[in-house]
Amino acid sequence: MVTERVTVQIESSVEAKRLWNALVVDGHNLLAKQLPEICSGVTFLHGDGGVGSIKQINFSTTANRPGSSYVRERVDELDEDNFVYRFSHVKGGELVNKLVSAQFQLKIMRKIRASTRRTLLFLTTKDKWSR
Repeated sequence: MVTERVTVQIESSVEAKRLWNALVVDGHNLLAKQLPEICSGVTFLHGDGGVGSIKQINFSTTANRPGSSYVRERVDELDEDNFVYRFSHVKGGELVNKLVSAQFQLKIMRKIRASTRRTLLFLTTKDKWSR
C-alpha cells in the first residue's frame, strides 16, 4: 500500500464566504445541476450536513464509473469560521477497486474580493495499484 498526498490550489475571483456556501453549504443541491454528466443526485443517509453526517453521491449513467454507481462521504470536520471542510469516502467510488482510504480537506482562504481554494487529498492505494 502507498499513501499519497496531493495538493490542489485554485485562485478564485469569488469571495470566500460565497465560495464556501456554494461548495460546502449548498454543494449537495448544486452538484447535480452543475455537473449532470457526472452526478445524478446527492442524498443524506445520516445527519443534516454537520459533522458525522453521511451523504451518498450518485453517479450519472453517463459518468462511466466502473465498479460503483455511487460514493458515500462522511463529514469529519466543518469549521465555518475558518472555512475548513474535511470529509472521507467511506463506501463506493474508487474504494471498490483502487483505494483503501480517501480523505479530503478543503480550505478556503480569504483575499480582498477573492479567495483561494486549497484541497488536500490523502489517498491510500490497494497493493495492486501501488507503484
